[in-house]
Order: sequence, then structure tokens, then C-alpha cells
Amino acid sequence: MMITVDKSLFLSSGGERDVYVHPQDSSKVIKVLKSSSNILKLPENKSRRLNDNLLDDYYFRLIEGRVSNFSHITRCYGLIETDLGQGLVADRVANFDGSEITDMYDAVSAGLLTDSQEEKLIHELADYLTDNRIIFADAYLTNVLLQKTGQNSYRLVIIDGLGLRKRDIKSWLHLHVGIINRIRVKRQAERIISRYFMLKAELADNKDKK
Repeated sequence: MMITVDKSLFLSSGGERDVYVHPQDSSKVIKVLKSSSNILKLPENKSRRLNDNLLDDYYFRLIEGRVSNFSHITRCYGLIETDLGQGLVADRVANFDGSEITDMYDAVSAGLLTDSQEEKLIHELADYLTDNRIIFADAYLTNVLLQKTGQNSYRLVIIDGLGLRKRDIKSWLHLHVGIINRIRVKRQAERIISRYFMLKAELADNKDKK
């Protein structure tokens, strides 16, 4: 069944996809491929990768049998057809009080939390990835939302960039061979920590120059 997307429920836009609140379930979103996405214009053997919806759906189906804790990632519920093109249904991440949600990059840049709060959250996220052997390929703070779960409580939730962004032999090894998978998971978990501290250093440097 085709879903008609309500454009008034637009949430955000990324490189390949626009995100809308699901018109039939406000606890979920639909990630719709943009018609202008470059990946749609390349044959698969040229791009060596599928579009992000196919990659996300594939990776989630790969891990859902062994991962039981989804506290720091969004579940995917499969591919659908919409009047705007192919869509992927996923959990919607929202603050408990309905306030506007922000990604971790903007939250750190705006100083919404203390340094100790930020560091605790970023290390919790890295530990979660390592413990559950989840690969965060596009390990950027802009792919992580700061969710307010209570009056003074927060958690980080990855909304994009999980798995690997290609389907080739190297990617298969990273996904299926135990020791290679653990090395890749650890490397990417360390990368998100590194990018957090790089941003903090950049902000401090900019402050000193003023």
C-alpha cells in the first residue's frame, strides 16, 4: 500500500533523504529518498553502493536478531512506497516534554550541557556501540540527537550512519568476521569520541581568539 506523505510534517533534510513524521503514526518517521540524490543517477557497479534506505534496512535486519537494547539507536521497520518515492520507516526521537530536539554538534556548540555531562554521554554512547558490536560508519555528531528523557536527564541516539555504506567484499568482512568486526566497531566508537574532543578544542580556540 502506498503512503501519502504529508509535507506539513517535514522534520529535516540530509544528503540523500528528507525526513517526515509518519502520517499514520507520530512515533515514527519516514525517510524519503530525494529525487535529486546523486546515488540514484549512478549504476550500482559505478557507485559501488546502494542508496541509504537500502543500506539501513539491510544493516538493521542483520543486527536485530542479536541486539536487544535499542536505547541509543533507532529501530527500522522496513521499506515502503510513498507518493514521493521509496521510504524507510524508523523510530522518531523526541524530547519527553515536546521541546525542540537538537543534534549533539549543535548542542555542544551552544553549550547546552556541562563538559562533564557531555563527556559522560559521549562515552556512554561509545560503550554502547562496543558492547553491542554496532558499526557507526558515519560517526559524526550531526548524526546523533541529544534526547531529553527527563527534567535533568539526557541520552544520545544515533539516527543515521549505522552499518557500512557499501556492499562489497571488504564490507562483508567487516560485518561478518568476528575479529574484523570488533576492530571496526571499536575504531568507529573511538572516532565519535575523537570528533567530540576536536569540536571542543575548536570552540575553545575560537573563544580565545575573540
